[in-house]
Amino acid sequence: MRLLRIAWLSLLFAGGVAIYVDLVHRPLTGMTDVPLLATLGAALTTIAVTSMLNWAFKTAWDERAEFDGK
Repeated sequence: MRLLRIAWLSLLFAGGVAIYVDLVHRPLTGMTDVPLLATLGAALTTIAVTSMLNWAFKTAWDERAEFDGK
């Protein structure tokens, strides 16, 4: 579980950094057409949050199945 949390935090951090870099440096470089890094950051953040919700649902489902079995 510790490694899973580290993976989640890494994905969230990488996504946040990518969004930040895109929002801060895009006007400086003159690239205003395609927010490539922001899109990548949003995708990484979405993957992390979806994985967290999936794990929470799996845990709740296992607890419910255990409770119903007794």
